[in-house]
Amino acid sequence: MAPQEKVTTDQKTYLMNLMDSYLETKKNGGFAKFWAMAYQEWFKLWLEQEDTSIKDESEQKEALTQAIKKRQQTWFRNHTVQKPKPIQVTAPKVQKAKCSPQLLEAYSNQYYNTQVAMNVAAILEKGDVLQGKHLAVIREQVEAAFNKETPKFQEDFAAIHAKILKDHAIARKKAKEEANLITPMSYEAYIVSL
Repeated sequence: MAPQEKVTTDQKTYLMNLMDSYLETKKNGGFAKFWAMAYQEWFKLWLEQEDTSIKDESEQKEALTQAIKKRQQTWFRNHTVQKPKPIQVTAPKVQKAKCSPQLLEAYSNQYYNTQVAMNVAAILEKGDVLQGKHLAVIREQVEAAFNKETPKFQEDFAAIHAKILKDHAIARKKAKEEANLITPMSYEAYIVSL
């Protein structure tokens, strides 16, 4: 069961009317003016009972002021929306599987500097190529260079490319199996990554 509220309905209405100015002050800072105004109006509307167990009058007033201050600050803290806290735990980074290279892409990776780069540079220096068409020129020159190679070289390179595709497929399958396998070491690695 919820505890009883420590403010009356009139006091609650008064505090709810101050909520907008409190939130504005909270955003901009400078609570001194806000609390002074809130206390002045509060004392005018509701006289608090001073603690009669304290003999000194100045100490009574100080204790009363502190009690009211604590009550109001607690009330506002409990009735405002909390800032959302940032999530501390980040998800582990999952490496994306690389696509297997196509035949001409594999050829370009190995022979671009020796077979293709000179032709591409010559075409680009002429200035006939429109902006944004550089990649198309490179693709055309890679295909032309591969077609200029001897049929024996093309067959050998196709065999190398098939081996590369097979290796990629095996690596993908192995990575998929490892991702599904949960071991104590994987738990420990995940905890360390946090």
